[in-house]
Amino acid sequence: MAGHPGAAAILRHHDVPVVEAASVQDAMRHLWSDPAISVVASVMNLPGGGGQRLIDTARIALGRDLNMMIVSPLKSGSDVALPILARLSREAARGADAETANEVDKLFECLAVAAEHKDNETGRHNRRIGRYAGTLAAAMGWRPSHCRTIELAASLHDIGKIGIPDTILFKSSPLTPEERIRMEHHTVAGHQILSAASSPVLDCAANIALHHHERWSGGGYPFGLRGTAIPIEARIVALCDVYDALRSARPYKAGFSHQTAVAALLTGDDRTSSDHFDPAALEAFRHVQSGFDDIFSLMAEN
Repeated sequence: MAGHPGAAAILRHHDVPVVEAASVQDAMRHLWSDPAISVVASVMNLPGGGGQRLIDTARIALGRDLNMMIVSPLKSGSDVALPILARLSREAARGADAETANEVDKLFECLAVAAEHKDNETGRHNRRIGRYAGTLAAAMGWRPSHCRTIELAASLHDIGKIGIPDTILFKSSPLTPEERIRMEHHTVAGHQILSAASSPVLDCAANIALHHHERWSGGGYPFGLRGTAIPIEARIVALCDVYDALRSARPYKAGFSHQTAVAALLTGDDRTSSDHFDPAALEAFRHVQSGFDDIFSLMAEN
């Protein structure tokens, strides 16, 4: 509960554990350290950036489901506490389903760990792509359950690189034509791995793995698809993947600033053209690009 001590007191009276925060930064510290927190309520004028900033940052940065709401400081504690209690009751009723979903999440985390075994930065990249994809899907109007699906699936986009030799994967000089073919095969290999079984997340992940290097204007790989022939989930991840590649340092280049990366995506540079990306995804990115910067900053070290 951020900024409303009256509501916090009433929730405690109903035996609901409450953590109070006086600012956005204080609230984020609690959220990072306590995974049991499931509901976030904040007044709009919370010090440190405001309640909406807290909710946006928490939704982007934390890899778990949270019920979030903005409340009025002018309302009585009971007016604020009652809807929170109602949400907690619904969560309790869904406990069995949530437990099952949590087990599924853990399975996908295991797959993601396998995908990132090469080095720590690869792991951070994979997890950031998941967060970006969930954020962008939400900005495009996807339902929360579908946003969670693409967040899980997108973290496996490069699982096909498991079979790429380190001498190719971490080469600092340009790849030979033969090495380029081997590298590009990671899309097909990833699709084969993820198609071994079927579920909503695995099916989404398989599509992403196969098609996330296709381009809206054509000319991508492995099939040179264009436009809506590319699955929407892959079109979303394609943009996210390029943003993170631009931001990240590589043996052959320094990482770009957020502003430079955004400009490259929206207006193009010597290697990137805006027509590589789904126009709807690009427009949504324009509105939530600051959230991408938050994700990159928060997950560069964590």
